[in-house]
Amino acid sequence: MLLKVDGLCVAYGQTKPVKDVSFAVDAGKIIGLIGPNGAGKSTVLKALSGTLSAYGGKQTGGSMFFNGLDISGLRADELVPKGLTLVPEGRRLFKHMTVEENLGMGGFLVKGKKQFRLNYDNVLILFPELRLLRQKKAGSLSGGEQQMLAIGRALMTNPIMLLIDEPSLGLSPRLLHEVFEKISNLRYEQKIGIVVVEQNVHEMLKIADNVLALKLGATAFIGSAETLRNNNELLKEIFL
Repeated sequence: MLLKVDGLCVAYGQTKPVKDVSFAVDAGKIIGLIGPNGAGKSTVLKALSGTLSAYGGKQTGGSMFFNGLDISGLRADELVPKGLTLVPEGRRLFKHMTVEENLGMGGFLVKGKKQFRLNYDNVLILFPELRLLRQKKAGSLSGGEQQMLAIGRALMTNPIMLLIDEPSLGLSPRLLHEVFEKISNLRYEQKIGIVVVEQNVHEMLKIADNVLALKLGATAFIGSAETLRNNNELLKEIFL
């Protein structure tokens, strides 16, 4: 198992947004984290990505193992070289830099020019739209193009697992479908594990293998995406 989370608890001071959350993800699989606002989805990603302390949070219980390594307490800069990379909510691109420069920043820690070039070429194969935009400033791109660039920048780190936070944010329905299709293809083309936090449940259920639904920081459902696709009553119960 590539990622195993067991009994994760997180606190911000006296507030406990995540209580006893457990799930696992293997290589080549996608798990979707869904639930109403404030359910604790993004907090789980912060814990996994090593950014929790930057937001004043603290892991208070449970364990997180990635590729056999206990990652509890590790920072983002320690996790990225190990193959665990976050695509943050809102993209967080260097908007004054070009597409090419943003990709270069993503590959900053890659060892060796050959590996850097291989990662770069693979990103442009996956996102051919970016090839024609290489000299464009990231801030001038459409929402869909920016999201593809954000994912491409993360792929430059040579990850074996991606954490993606709210990829649909600000996208039109057409671009949303295109971005989700790209995410879906990643598991087949690069055999990486993917954890996606997403509010657009119906799009998430189309591409996820499994789903973890959170409600008030606790597990409301965990199982196959197909089960939820065929159970509107259970979906309503999760979000009410």
